[in-house]
This record gives sequence, structure tokens and C-alpha cells, in this order.
Amino acid sequence: MTHREEIEFITEHIIHRFGILQTLTTDQGSLFISKEEMARLPACRDEKVSSLFDPYGHVITPIIAKFVARKKWIIVGCRSGYIKVYSYCEQSLFSETESFKAHEYGEVTSLELHETESYVLSAVSEWDSSVWDNPMDKIKLWHWENGWKLICTFNTDKFIRQVKFNPNDVNIFATTTSGGPIKVWNTSSKDSISEFSGTRHAMYLDFFSRDGALYMIIVKESDRRNPTIWDYQKMKCVATLKGHTHDVNVVFSCPEFRVLITGSNDGSIRLWNSSTFSLVGVLNCGLGRVMAIAWLKKPGRIAILLRDGLAITEIDLGNQLSTSEGPNESEAS
Repeated sequence: MTHREEIEFITEHIIHRFGILQTLTTDQGSLFISKEEMARLPACRDEKVSSLFDPYGHVITPIIAKFVARKKWIIVGCRSGYIKVYSYCEQSLFSETESFKAHEYGEVTSLELHETESYVLSAVSEWDSSVWDNPMDKIKLWHWENGWKLICTFNTDKFIRQVKFNPNDVNIFATTTSGGPIKVWNTSSKDSISEFSGTRHAMYLDFFSRDGALYMIIVKESDRRNPTIWDYQKMKCVATLKGHTHDVNVVFSCPEFRVLITGSNDGSIRLWNSSTFSLVGVLNCGLGRVMAIAWLKKPGRIAILLRDGLAITEIDLGNQLSTSEGPNESEAS
């Protein structure tokens, strides 16, 4: 299935039918799926989990989805620790192929696909800490081609907000946590290999390259209006992106442009040169809070998921990106 076919399929069968309230990420980019549509996914064939409730009476509600184009799958992370897998085709929109209890407690709020292997990372956020204190249940690595075999569990006592693979080393990933710093992990070890001091309460991150070196853009809970730029190797903050007047909910690095994109609660989207960290553009679609940003693999075209709709815009940043001479007020001292 080509990328255009993916977009047409999601647009025709999901967005036009049920609206958009949730993120769906592909292994070739990012698209969107509605929470209403995920709620309509068929129940599992196994009678024990086909109910809308888990054995404790908690609703199994979809939270996040990953679209695996090469398998024609949608992998869904749910409340109550479940992962569900659905295949799709034109004749029958969804057919459940897998459903299993991936985590003892918590909401599966982050899923990440391995770039070369048939691996999926799953992570859970807080649910009811009074009944859950298992450090070996919060991050897990699964092998989908081997019957969803559990490959590794990772040792952390912090609830996980996001897992993100390092684009330069597919076996390394980073996590943001509630209460702790950003940590770096290797898929072959249960313990973290390093951490970034000064990044406590980080909420969102993305990786990008600058002059051949790896960097991260981060939003911290303590200062959500001013995303920061970190040199990955030096583990040092090198810049602050100033200008948002409301909390930033989304950070995104466009892989084919030297541009970073940030979206906030007031619906504004800011574009930054990823070499100089200069502001090169501001958008506002007038559709409420920014919830996700996706690159559509066409130069200058991005999709923006907002509270009240979806915007697809084509922007020409060639002149701004090539003529930016240095950092403006976004540069940190």
C-alpha cells in the first residue's frame, strides 16, 4: 500500500465517518484515527476478553494506535494494560487478530515501532499507584512475528509518558517519565544506560540531527511554554525556543526539512530552523488545541490534528531555512 493509498483509506473509512480525536502513527509517517472509531473495533474472539470490561470491572478503552502499513495492521494500546491488534481490508474494515494483557496495571499510553525488527515497545502511565508498585511492568518489548513473545521487561520505578527510538541507533530508546529525568535504554538490557540530569518531569521529546550530531527537543512540565534543545552526546541544554504564550502539547521534527514544529493549547503552531533555532513561521488554524503533527512525505506538507478538526497545509520554507543567519530570541545562553 502506497502512502497516498494509506491517506485515502484513513480519510475515507475513518476520518470522514467518525471524526478525529486520537493519534495513529504509521511506520512510514503519521496519520490519525478517532477515539470513536477505535471504540467500534470488534471484540476479541476470546470470550474472556471480548467484554468491554477487564476481570476487575475496568473498561478496556483504546488510548493510542500504531498503523503498520506493511502488515495492514493497527496496533492499539488500551486502558487496563491491554494491547489489541486489528487487520483491515476494503471488504471488512477491521478484524481483530490479537488481544492480550500486556501490563498488569496502567494505561498503555505509548507504543513505539522498531525500525528494522518486528519489535514493539509498550509503556504504561499511572493508573492507581496504591495497588501497583511493580518496577518490571512499566516498559516491555514484544516480538510480533514470534506470536507476540515478550522479549524484555525494563526496570523502572517511574511511570512512563513516552518511549522514543533513537533514529541513529535502532536498539537505543529514550523515555520521559512523571517525576524522573529522561533515561536512555538499550533493548538488550533491562536497566537504563544513562540519564539526562536537568530533565525531570519531561513530558514530550523528539530526536533530530544538526550538523551530523543528534539532538533532542523536549517539553518539561515545569516550563511547558518554552521547549528546550539538548545536545544528545554532551547531555547539555543548548537552546530554548521562546514565543509560545500557552502550554506546548506537541513537538515534532520533520525528517526531510531542517525544521522543528511545536504546537500548543491555543492552537498555534510554530516552525523553527533546526540548525539555528530561529523562528521561521507561525500558523493558527482556528480549530482549538493542537494534539498531533504529522509529516505527509511531500515537501512542505504537514497534517495537524486539532481538537476540532484536521488541517493539512503546504508551506514553502526554502528561503527562510536557507537565509537564517543565526539564532534569534529562541537561543538560550
